[in-house]
Amino acid sequence: TEEEYLELLAANQGNFTGIGVNFLISDPIADGLFIYRVLDHSPAEAAGLKAGDLITHVNGVSVVGRNYDDVYADLSVATGEVLSFTVSRGGDVLTVSVTFSEFVQNYVSYRMIGELGFIRIHSFMPPASDEFQTALNDLLSQGAKGFIFDLRNNPGGSLDAVESILDFLIPKGEEMVVIQFKDSEEIHYAKIDPKTDAPMVVLMNSSSASA
Repeated sequence: TEEEYLELLAANQGNFTGIGVNFLISDPIADGLFIYRVLDHSPAEAAGLKAGDLITHVNGVSVVGRNYDDVYADLSVATGEVLSFTVSRGGDVLTVSVTFSEFVQNYVSYRMIGELGFIRIHSFMPPASDEFQTALNDLLSQGAKGFIFDLRNNPGGSLDAVESILDFLIPKGEEMVVIQFKDSEEIHYAKIDPKTDAPMVVLMNSSSASA
């Protein structure tokens, strides 16, 4: 619908309404909803939820053995409504209340690990390019001698965004993206000089996809 399309466009720019977590999905749900990421600036982060937490109950109702879509429907409440979670964390059982609300998330997070710059790209949505440039410049200014790019659980996104990011890393004029069709191929080349030629590695897993 038009409303759903507008929501999608807003989400692509980082504007969300929700609690701000990513789950590892199993269907039916086994031990609970495992949180592998808590989004920056989200209601979940403000409430104290952490990556690695296991949600076993939502508003007092167990999620174990239930269909994921049914539980997801229970999580989709009105803006301003509070959800109560029973959370298993390292052997402790906690009760955490999270307000369903609007927030803006970052698609890129980063930090120094020793002499290495660590950049995690959560998704290749349009804002990721500017966020990546900021991260790269900041880490270079801190003296990063190499880079780790973490694309684990990154589902992909915009081809324009991933090309803009690659432009900061690949020498001008070199092949950047090759798109193969049945009878032809399309080659995209780097357009600018790279910001660094430091050693780089990329982390991926079975949930890294597309861009």
